[in-house]
Amino acid sequence: MQMKRFAVAAFAWALAFGLLSMYWALGGMIGADQLSPSLREQAERRELSFIAILWVTAVVKVIGGLVPLALAFDLWLTIPRRVVSMLTWLGGVCLTLYGLGDMFGAVLMLNGVMGNRDDSTVWYLVLWGPIWLVGGVLFLGTAWCHRRERKTFLA
Repeated sequence: MQMKRFAVAAFAWALAFGLLSMYWALGGMIGADQLSPSLREQAERRELSFIAILWVTAVVKVIGGLVPLALAFDLWLTIPRRVVSMLTWLGGVCLTLYGLGDMFGAVLMLNGVMGNRDDSTVWYLVLWGPIWLVGGVLFLGTAWCHRRERKTFLA
């Protein structure tokens, strides 16, 4: 039961994050001022390549959110469960490392160790990094519960 909660939360996280990318791709600007200056400029100029990347990332986020859901609810019967489990673990590790990297990089910038500090640096420490980290924890929670339930089932 706990695995299903993690999986639904992971999907909700991915869907919300995917919808935010779609919103920006359609021209929405709420939240864009918390992005790095280069991303904010591309959003304001409505660069075609940036819009395309937003659409691709939106689709990847939503489809990626289906992976833990598929693991918990046996949705992809044609793909071996072991593969779905590995994808969930991999997604969780990647999301967690990305979030921690955002936060660590922001700390280095805020302390003058690396790069140029700008208005968005704090947002990567307190908003964007933690958002990615939450997604990673939800994916890893799903994978961990699946592993635990599988061990219980096999015992």
